[in-house]
Amino acid sequence: LHPNGAVDEDGTEAMLEAAAPLPFTFHRAFDMTRDHDEALDACMALGVPRILTSGGSATALQAADTLRRLRLRAGERLIVMAGGGVRASNVRDLVQRTGVQEVHLGPRRQVASTMRVKAGTARIAKAPGDGWDWEELDADALAAAVQAVQLA
Repeated sequence: LHPNGAVDEDGTEAMLEAAAPLPFTFHRAFDMTRDHDEALDACMALGVPRILTSGGSATALQAADTLRRLRLRAGERLIVMAGGGVRASNVRDLVQRTGVQEVHLGPRRQVASTMRVKAGTARIAKAPGDGWDWEELDADALAAAVQAVQLA
């Protein structure tokens, strides 16, 4: 984004070209734009295939109306992927209320290290704790989210 909150079209175009032929998603910087409609129009004009957004709110569900409006405005030109606070417990409601066909979620669980010897001061993990624990995919939570969406 530019400092004024507009999409940096030259920068985004350069990233699109550099990423080709890989899939490209305009990440949640979209949520920080000064005007979501203006940003959506800019992304569509550039040929951005997908944006990841919470609709400018803390969670996607809080901005369900905005996400629905953006999805309808984008039509077939761009995929609006809802992300931000998406969980198995709310994904069905989110999909039903917004009509989005893609969601972004990261069901994780913290795993405690079984290391008994913890030499040195280096920490390799971002998870809470003493730096020896880590986070991994919570397959059960992911399966529950997938099942919830299939019911939507």
